[in-house]
Amino acid sequence: MVPSTEDSAVQSEIPDTTSAPAHVSIDPLASHFLGRLAELESLRQTYETSSHLDSVLLQAVKKSIYSTLRDCKEAGVGEEAEKLLIDLATDKS
Repeated sequence: MVPSTEDSAVQSEIPDTTSAPAHVSIDPLASHFLGRLAELESLRQTYETSSHLDSVLLQAVKKSIYSTLRDCKEAGVGEEAEKLLIDLATDKS
């Protein structure tokens, strides 16, 4: 799949989760889950505001967000994941 310019715009809105404060060490797997969570939340927001809303696809994205949130909690970054979701929700408001 070739990314469109719309995909590039969505990518630029995704926060950088690979750089953590100096006192916090996040392992690569946890960082991967946080990045995936940010991408999925951005995708959910895009689908919800789209005029071509596909409810089945939106449900799949929501379930993926929940699954990735559980992955984050299992990787020990549950609080960071919840904060990320809140931050992304308030940024769009």
